[in-house]
Amino acid sequence: CSLFDKAAKVLADMKVGGSRQDAEYSLRARKALSDSLDIASLCYLAQVVPNLLHLIDDIDMKTPQSIEANLSQWKLVFLLCQFLNALLNNNRPIMLILDDLQW
Repeated sequence: CSLFDKAAKVLADMKVGGSRQDAEYSLRARKALSDSLDIASLCYLAQVVPNLLHLIDDIDMKTPQSIEANLSQWKLVFLLCQFLNALLNNNRPIMLILDDLQW
């Protein structure tokens, strides 16, 4: 899932160090992700995509969750799809290359 972590890092960097358009895009992506997932799902996703903690300030990781016990493979796929959906539905061109997805 390093692709997702890198994408979250780029979005987090855009919110503070990019242009005004970059900051607005980052804000829209954060809002889309926050609106589409509840806080528990965001916490689970942040275990796999740690840079999400830098992107969304509302994630509270103080309560430890066992990803193996609480998160099935299909739930993880769903959450990662929601993450991609938040990136791609913001009226801004983005190139995404997915290679060697054999899971």
